[in-house]
Amino acid sequence: MSYEKLTIDDVHLGAMELAGASKGLRNFARDRISSTRGTSNEDLSMLNGMIAALVALAEKHEAQMHQLENDGWEVN
Repeated sequence: MSYEKLTIDDVHLGAMELAGASKGLRNFARDRISSTRGTSNEDLSMLNGMIAALVALAEKHEAQMHQLENDGWEVN
């Protein structure tokens, strides 16, 4: 599989995306899932989608970190 040469900015962006997605998931769970009004099927579907997106971001970031370990990175 061929990869583009990664920069530290690429990895930094990935970390910021993971942090933002994690905070969004935390806020969603606090505001919608743990409320006393009950949880709808739509809420659960949204939660499932957010978790899937977070997992995809984490897997992408992990792959980038492995690539950096093997190939190094370019300094801007």
